[in-house]
Parts: sequence; C-alpha cells; structure tokens
Amino acid sequence: IYWLWLEKVLKPKRLREIFSLSTDWAVLSEESFAFYPLHKEPEVTMLVYGRHCLNQIEVIRNLARSLPVGMKLVFKEHPVAIGYRAKSYYEALLAIPNVVRASPEMDAKKIIEKAKLVAVISGSIGFEAVLRQKPVITMGNAPFNILPPTMVRHVSDLSLLSEEINDLLRHSEHDEMALYAY
Repeated sequence: IYWLWLEKVLKPKRLREIFSLSTDWAVLSEESFAFYPLHKEPEVTMLVYGRHCLNQIEVIRNLARSLPVGMKLVFKEHPVAIGYRAKSYYEALLAIPNVVRASPEMDAKKIIEKAKLVAVISGSIGFEAVLRQKPVITMGNAPFNILPPTMVRHVSDLSLLSEEINDLLRHSEHDEMALYAY
C-alpha cells in the first residue's frame, strides 16, 4: 500500500510543488552560471565515492559561496528522484543566496552547454560535461579525476573550493588526447 500511495498520491503532489519553484529557460540563458545536478539518495556516488558530501544542501551552500561574483549556481533534480524529496528540501536550497533551480523537465545537456562550470560529487553528468568541453569540479572520487587539472579539478577540501573554481575557470583547457587516452 505504501508504494501505491507514494507513486499515485505523494509523487504527483510533490512534482506539482517542484514545478512551482522552477526557473524557466529564458532566465538561465541570460545568466552566467555553474551547474550542479542533484544526486539521487542513496546512491553509490555519494555513499562510497563522496562520503564527505552526504549533505547536498551544505555542498550547494559551499559551491554558491565559492563562485565568482555575478555567477549563479543552478541545480537540477535527478530524474529518478523527482517526487521523493519534500518541497521543504528545495525551499532550503532556494533560501541560499545565489542559487537557482532548473525545471526537472529541462534537458541536462542543454544546461551543460550554457554553463560556465559543472560541479558534481562523482556523477556521470561530470563526464558528460568533460565531453562537451566544460570545466568540471568533482568533490568525490570520480573515475575521470585522472584527466588533466585543466579539465577536471578534484576538490576534497571544501575550504579550497573558491580558489580551485577561480583557477579552473581562468586556466580551463580541453585536452582531446587526454580524453581519448582515458
């Protein structure tokens, strides 16, 4: 009965609430922003590869605080997790200055193309961003952390996040041969 209630009542209700908090594409296309895709919880990328990043609200708070002046942080819900988090979770994220929410129906690939930077704990969206020649910050042990630091920057100490982001944005350079070797 719980599954039926979750799928037929709670998830649709939460989905309507989520859409009411979303930002439209026109706003995102005019702004300079970094992209953070929320990870589904529980998930191996957090529980194994990013244990120090289990609280994604605090991860987003640190990211938003570390971005250059004038750059926003856009987050998007994981497609599988839509409807599982309460509205209060998103309200807590949106209470953080400089944070904007993308609609769950927006294509992550289009968001990556417009973003100046992509930040992940250890998710596959980070590798998709590398393939699209975007600089990536990882906070967990992603397999693609072995790529050059001009493409992917691993930051395990969140107190260094601001310096690493600024340095990566200034010195970002795509290395096709390193990507091919990977």
